[in-house]
Amino acid sequence: MKYLQVTLLILILSIGLKSYSQIFTREIHWKLNQVKTDTSGNIYHVLDFEKAASFNNDLLPYYSENINIKQIYNKNYTYTVKLENLRFIALDDENLQAVQHLNKISEKIYIKSKVHYARGIPFLQISFLPLKKELSGKLLKLIAFDIKIIKNKKTENLKSKGLKNVTNSVLSSGTWKKIRIKQSGVYKITFSQLQNMGFENPQNIRIFGNAFGWLPMIAGNDRPDDLIENDILIKDNTIYFYGQGPDKWNYDSGNDKFVPIHHFYSEYAYYFLTDDYNSGYNNNVKTENSSSLPETQTVTSYDAYAVHEIDNLHIEDTGRRMFGESFDIDNNQSFNFSFPNLNAYNNSFVYVRTASNSSDSYFSVSANGSSGTINFGNIGEYDYADVGVSEFNFTAPTGNSLSVNLRYHQNSPAAQAWLDYIYVNTKCQLKYPDGQFSFRNRETLGAGKISKYTLSNAGSGITVWDITDKTRPVKVNTNISGNSQIFKLTGDVLHEFIAFDNASYLTPDLENVENVLNQNLHATSGATDMIIITNPDFLVQANELKDIHVQKDNMNVRVVTTQQVYNEFSSGASDFSAIRDYAKMVYERATGDDTLRYLCLFGDGSYDNRSGEGINGNYMVTYQQSNSVSIGSSLVTDDFFGLLDDGEGDLGTSLTGLLD
Repeated sequence: MKYLQVTLLILILSIGLKSYSQIFTREIHWKLNQVKTDTSGNIYHVLDFEKAASFNNDLLPYYSENINIKQIYNKNYTYTVKLENLRFIALDDENLQAVQHLNKISEKIYIKSKVHYARGIPFLQISFLPLKKELSGKLLKLIAFDIKIIKNKKTENLKSKGLKNVTNSVLSSGTWKKIRIKQSGVYKITFSQLQNMGFENPQNIRIFGNAFGWLPMIAGNDRPDDLIENDILIKDNTIYFYGQGPDKWNYDSGNDKFVPIHHFYSEYAYYFLTDDYNSGYNNNVKTENSSSLPETQTVTSYDAYAVHEIDNLHIEDTGRRMFGESFDIDNNQSFNFSFPNLNAYNNSFVYVRTASNSSDSYFSVSANGSSGTINFGNIGEYDYADVGVSEFNFTAPTGNSLSVNLRYHQNSPAAQAWLDYIYVNTKCQLKYPDGQFSFRNRETLGAGKISKYTLSNAGSGITVWDITDKTRPVKVNTNISGNSQIFKLTGDVLHEFIAFDNASYLTPDLENVENVLNQNLHATSGATDMIIITNPDFLVQANELKDIHVQKDNMNVRVVTTQQVYNEFSSGASDFSAIRDYAKMVYERATGDDTLRYLCLFGDGSYDNRSGEGINGNYMVTYQQSNSVSIGSSLVTDDFFGLLDDGEGDLGTSLTGLLD
């Protein structure tokens, strides 16, 4: 029933473009308060407007719309939205009495957007809460606004082919070793380390890895297909390469924030090394010359960010999101963030997400004199806790660090609370500190912009790489002026850079090098009735099951291991979308009556997908919803793996047979 409601909502709000302009004017027609019932049977008077959507069981009305972008869609661009010309009116006393989950309302409207397909037509789906809270605490509701569609050119590694088009994996031949890393940066592998892995000629080394992080849940959204060859630097028989860790940051242009993207299923990112693969591709790190055009702006500062997130515990045994510090004993905790060369007094931003099992308790959050409050909604019969958020701007302090303080105000001894994560956006001087130093500036993004970067405190011993495409780092040819490095680049994309010296290289985890046997799932073709995906520990039993179906049911059955799927579809990291993507590839290659009918996941699964293999029954990755605090809204299901058509990730035809 939940799926049906969402489907109807999408059909009602799908609006075609009458013109090809990228700006659309909308109005919200608010209604009288409505009476609704939550999952625990409690009755509430809530706010409502025409065609309002309901998400997260928080009894707040969300605006949701699908915009047909067929006429302007280009697969080489990403699409987000920004709201402009917003008009608000204050909530009256009657409305105020109806507002539930006040902690969900922030000082700014934040937009979620994604591209999905319906019958082959691309739609830009947007959703947001049309309410905001002023600094005084006054609540406002949105009545009119303009939607502006923003498109940005993708970096090369996102321009992936369809999953059915790559017909041979690079792992199909040759000798391969798999290494792992835990953080992003420039890595170094020495000749002796290569020899220990069995390689004798560094000049023949090639490195593959997708530098992508957690895969999109929506089928058909861009992702690398198979493994991507990375550009590397070979010098004095030593290998240097840029490695992207499991977590990453995305620039949310609609909300003008840098947002952390956490990998819930893997603590490591993986890279694959070989010395006998040659596609003819020149894998040397290329160079990038400074633009000869006159600059339109000078860049002497950069956007800095940091996140504090510890995956320490599940509040209950459900959901993919874990929590960190507990506030039941120590209810006043401060979290420090180091920012060398912090721009004092710049306008900064903090986002805090917490949970509590008491609706009568709350958090006060402060950062350099600015503050926010996190309230919690009613804890229903099927809820373990409620999640609350505080986000606000603050003025950066002087010095090289800033602190965020959280104080939990308990109303009873039984009240407990936990921190999920904190992230901060701020500005720092573009001054090389030491070690490895990454930087970017969102103000450089835009057609026609030519930015002159001045990296101070950086003499001739400092190298600058453009790592906008994490698989294709480019050495920037800079001009040295005194103790600064200067270069100019266009603003067609948001450039990301890393500066480093010769003493700060990172080292991969070479204590856990894996041998990778040749495999070629991308060569799958022909009739396939069933796929059995098994943990390697159960391969014998999985093949026995295959034999039964072949002999008794005359079925065409393929048996593959989880690790084989991860190697080709998620660059070696555990990821439930990789399993779905492999099934999608086989499904799309079917012709006539050869359609894939069954997907069997062979092995026990756990809510704790990041624990070691076999711990807590973790033999097979499971799809867990993000909600970890409500048994009524937290779902583990294998239906996800049967959502194979483009645009699906929550709805669709399931092969697992459990939707009923």
